[in-house]
Amino acid sequence: MSRSFGWSSLVVLLVVLAWLPAPVHAQLGGLTPAGQPSTQTEPARDLLGRDTPRGTVFGFMMAARRGSGEEAAAYLDSPLKEDALLELAHQLYVVLDSRLPARLNELSDRPEGALANPLKPDQDLVGTINTAEGRLDITLERVTRPTSTPVWLFSRATLEAIPAVYREVDLVTVDRHLPGFLKGYRVGGIRLFEWIALLVLIPIVY
Repeated sequence: MSRSFGWSSLVVLLVVLAWLPAPVHAQLGGLTPAGQPSTQTEPARDLLGRDTPRGTVFGFMMAARRGSGEEAAAYLDSPLKEDALLELAHQLYVVLDSRLPARLNELSDRPEGALANPLKPDQDLVGTINTAEGRLDITLERVTRPTSTPVWLFSRATLEAIPAVYREVDLVTVDRHLPGFLKGYRVGGIRLFEWIALLVLIPIVY
């Protein structure tokens, strides 16, 4: 009785030892069983394309060019609200459109950015413009918020300098001689003065 019990116990022990290494190895090495492909969930994409530095700059310029102020404002990391934020978005567009060299294709199209500065991995340089106060770096920052995926936004340091640079930019030379309502009032995102100039030029050109 005892001899048969000893052999049966030995057989059971050998079977257990034969099967034990496989699952232990899988747990230690993070391996998946053969024949079962690993499933990886792709990160959610930002609806405005702010996942990459290039997507942010391109999306902002397109939205501002269409006159979509609220959409353009979504690319700014600013505490301003409503009208003040819309005005800042417009000023940023004017400054970039008139001063920033065209280098969209050189901007990083990777979620982690260009990683040009290892000390600031969440910051990307869009370009540098000349101002009355010296050279100004236009930078983006990767911002992570509790309710969204990480997105690239125009940095607060850049936005703080934009109003002063905007005042330096003369879109039209005669602006300084125009009354305030012609310079400030807009129809469809275009200044009233530009509409009047267009209506006057069409008959002349014709």
